[in-house]
Amino acid sequence: MDNFIPEKILMQTLQISRSTIFRYRTRMGLPHIKLGSKTFYNLKEVEDFLMQHASNIYKKCKKQ
Repeated sequence: MDNFIPEKILMQTLQISRSTIFRYRTRMGLPHIKLGSKTFYNLKEVEDFLMQHASNIYKKCKKQ
C-alpha cells in the first residue's frame, strides 16, 4: 500500500473537490480501491489516468 494515498490527500494534491473525484471515478473510470468506507488511489494509476484524459478534463474546465 506504499503507492496508495487516501482520497483526502488526492483532493488536496490536485486541488479538486470530492464531487469532482467522484465524477472522474463514475463517468471516466478513475481507478480506485475501497477498503471499508475509505477510498484509496494508486499514484501511478492516477497519473496515467490524468495523462490519458487531459484534453477532456481541460475542455470541461474551460467551459466553466
